[in-house]
Amino acid sequence: MESLAENISRRQFCQQLIRLLPATALAPWILSCDNPVISEPPEPDIELTGNNTTNIALLKNQFTTLQDLASDASQKYVIEIPSNGSRDYLTLQIIKNRAADYCHLRIKRYTDGEVVNVLWGQDGIFPSIKLTDDRGNTLVKNEHPLEFSFNLINDSESGSIGWLKRGIKILAIALAVWLGAKVVGWIVAAVAFLAFNAMVIGLVIAGVTVLAGLLKWLAELTGWTIEDITELLGRAAEELLAFFDEIVANLV
Repeated sequence: MESLAENISRRQFCQQLIRLLPATALAPWILSCDNPVISEPPEPDIELTGNNTTNIALLKNQFTTLQDLASDASQKYVIEIPSNGSRDYLTLQIIKNRAADYCHLRIKRYTDGEVVNVLWGQDGIFPSIKLTDDRGNTLVKNEHPLEFSFNLINDSESGSIGWLKRGIKILAIALAVWLGAKVVGWIVAAVAFLAFNAMVIGLVIAGVTVLAGLLKWLAELTGWTIEDITELLGRAAEELLAFFDEIVANLV
């Protein structure tokens, strides 16, 4: 078990990393096998705006679409987001490629063609989330590998829902590093909410009896079910707004 000082130091690193990112486009530290040729913007499945109440209403209606995404590797889910006074698009897909030997989340950003694979990891007794290129190499920023332990965050809620909320917060930290300061915290939180729920749905659909190794350990540790996701999505708008404020608080 890590000491309290080590845990605080790691969290401070994440916060410092986010704050130090430039407001302009990130340096090309993410490797991609895609040709970043800019074409016509994709048709979005959801459009996030600066109105948090409107965003919450949209997010609460996304379960079926996320379930379809997690069930079919050919499906793509496009999120339109405000970015540095303009609009950008993120394409989410649950695929299997060289990055991992299991189906996982891959995100592509429209404006520059950059991609990131979001993989499960393990940090001692805690799960982690790591960002990799298409070959499975963990991305590095300022000499620090971009792997984020669930131990960085505490959540007042216990059980499988507590693990779910904790994971969303961790993914938000990871995505804030990748997306950079040009995307505001609340939008990062909304993207993390959608993306992490899709990841968990994919894990649950696979079924714990057929999972092995890291994924089996993760499923048994968290106890995630489809009902957990529908329960979180079904909470009152005011409660979800408060949860999103908690997510953003970890990014500053």
